[in-house]
Amino acid sequence: MTKRGKAGETRVELDTYFGVQSAARTIPVLSGPEFAMLANEAYTNSSTPANRRLNPAWANPGQLPTYDWQRAVFQNAPIYSVNLNISGGTAKSRSAVSLNYFKQDGLIVNSKYDRYSIRANNDLQATKRVKIGSSIYLARDQSQVVPSNNFDSGVLATALQMHPMQPIFAADGPQSSTVFGLDGYSHFPLNTDGLYYPRQLSNPVWGTRPDVISNTRSLTRLFGTVYAEIDIMEGLKFRSSIGGDLSFSQNNNFAANVPFNFFGANNNPIRVGQGRSENGQWNWINTLSYAKTFGQKHEFTALAGTDALQGKNSGISGNAVGLLNYAEILNELNRTAEAYPFINRVRARAKLAPLTVGSKQQAMDAIMQERRVETFAEFNTWYDLTRTGRAAAFVKKEYDRTLAPHMTIFAIPQSELDLNTALKQNPGY
Repeated sequence: MTKRGKAGETRVELDTYFGVQSAARTIPVLSGPEFAMLANEAYTNSSTPANRRLNPAWANPGQLPTYDWQRAVFQNAPIYSVNLNISGGTAKSRSAVSLNYFKQDGLIVNSKYDRYSIRANNDLQATKRVKIGSSIYLARDQSQVVPSNNFDSGVLATALQMHPMQPIFAADGPQSSTVFGLDGYSHFPLNTDGLYYPRQLSNPVWGTRPDVISNTRSLTRLFGTVYAEIDIMEGLKFRSSIGGDLSFSQNNNFAANVPFNFFGANNNPIRVGQGRSENGQWNWINTLSYAKTFGQKHEFTALAGTDALQGKNSGISGNAVGLLNYAEILNELNRTAEAYPFINRVRARAKLAPLTVGSKQQAMDAIMQERRVETFAEFNTWYDLTRTGRAAAFVKKEYDRTLAPHMTIFAIPQSELDLNTALKQNPGY
């Protein structure tokens, strides 16, 4: 925002640069043979011959391969920028405009950042004593972020936990007792022995794919300042400037659900979320300054001013389950017609036709059905049935079985009954 135009011929400048970033070093880890040898020693030293159970796949450590998981999640990341500057003006009017495009890929595969921006500065000597000007900046950036440091799902943390002899890529389908291929990536099968293999971990390279886990962020920002400066008399100057800063951001999150009978990892529920925020503030500054030099040795300066600042922030975020929760609340408050738009927003994302407004019971049935499919494999359906008193009817209808009343609640632990004699065990236990 500081570069301003100069009087004279119009000047056009174009500058650009290109570079590549890479991880200078990685954390030293064991090779495949070293890992298997130490693991065999650890299991041998922590057991007796009678209960010793070594991994047969590690019987010959020296024959095991080594895969570099850290290098697999890193990439040579290009960085690129191009900037166009146009400036010029006359003795009374000067302008400068700058257009910029900046692109940077992250060090982790499938992460990236893009930004477009424009700056404009203008100064006008309106009269001998009055000067006005403005500075404006507008930018739009977009980024694709991948989780990095979370212990259970972060790309870097997971890469450090993967066995060095576990392949990174594999053809689809079961390849061995320790390799199941999905989308061309190697995963631990569900039946892999948990004593030896971290089957709860997913392939971190596969996990960076946008169709598996996606976290995108976009931000539009506009800020600027306009000012006026008046020379009231020699040494006495008044300046007033008002600036504003507006930003609008949106986050979209998605995590795919992979059926847990394929392999042990990534049996988390599908997650879809969106968040939006709007932020704005203004700042108005007024100053009156005076400067006077007496003789050649004495100088007097004075400054008085006012500064006003105000800002406002707002945001909203939600996901499919949140919309259904809100729809259920509205329905329970007998505001059924207001609940249907939220049900239909969930259905629209699944490319389903909207439902017409029905009765309160029909709305509840629709909400429970949408929750049932939205939270598939999350084990929430049973709790929805019990909390709404629909469990017995559901079991009878779907399985033709009678559900005893006590089967919808848990027994109070005996330890709690011992601590509090006023408690009575739930019926049926």
